Amino acid sequence: MYRRLTVAGLLIFHILLVGWIALCKSPVVDEAPHLVAGIIHCKFGTFDLYRVNPPLVRSVAALPVLLAGIETDWMGGWADNPFARPEFLLGRRLLEVNPERCFWLVTLARWACLPFTLLGAIICYLWARDLYGTNAGLVALLLWCFDPNLMGWSATLCPDAPAASVGVFAAYVYWRWLRQPSWGGIWLAGLAFGMALLTKSTWLVLFGIWPAVWLIWYLIQRRPDEQAKPRSTSPSGIGVVMILLIGLYVVNAGYGFANCLRPLGNFSFISGALAGGQPFGQVGNRFRGKWFEIIPVPLPADFVIGVDVQR
Repeated sequence: MYRRLTVAGLLIFHILLVGWIALCKSPVVDEAPHLVAGIIHCKFGTFDLYRVNPPLVRSVAALPVLLAGIETDWMGGWADNPFARPEFLLGRRLLEVNPERCFWLVTLARWACLPFTLLGAIICYLWARDLYGTNAGLVALLLWCFDPNLMGWSATLCPDAPAASVGVFAAYVYWRWLRQPSWGGIWLAGLAFGMALLTKSTWLVLFGIWPAVWLIWYLIQRRPDEQAKPRSTSPSGIGVVMILLIGLYVVNAGYGFANCLRPLGNFSFISGALAGGQPFGQVGNRFRGKWFEIIPVPLPADFVIGVDVQR
């Protein structure tokens, strides 16, 4: 009981402290653009604004702002130009047409994102506890709750801290599935994987990391050991594939299945890696004209274009 109260107390203190920071500190430079993009996502179901990052966190942040009511004179058309970043101009306009309430609206958006940091704190406690006991769990919880970097970014509506939280959640449920394979574990790991991709495109690395981790785990479990008891179950390669496919479905659902499965040759890229060495300011596609240009990309078009623009 004492340890449960300690955990609850740390979590409550962490949320109160981060919530106070969110109330007292002024917005960072890209919070208003994130908020504008989230509002557009929720109202119109389009995802071309701020597409260098996936839409989950800013959509969550926009919900209480829409419920509170805002002036929308800042809304208007913008050119679908991959070299432009219209969300920054629109973010400035949002603050200008809501001058007396802009700080309160940003605070509401920040508070809506507090559950993300709570999720990360809980998962760190559970994972460390499962590995090394309750005391280790408390140490991990303390490190999360009072890390200055995490506290600072958790008090904003930017996706960095939420990406860390959902990423550690995805890794934890995948680890549990590796230890105790089950159909429920496959669905939960796939859902968590898709959520991680919807917080930040950096988690694309999991497409390579998770199969590699499974292979190492599988080989270790199958290694002959006369003293070890034989295991009745082990994670299957089919399970890994299902987890990745479920994650892809969740990502496409997060974008409303807009422009999903677009052929690779139909994109117009601007980064040197994907455009094929085009001069800056010109679009291209190094895959166009190749035999695999007809292959459909299993990610939403705005997700793919966002990665390209970020590069």
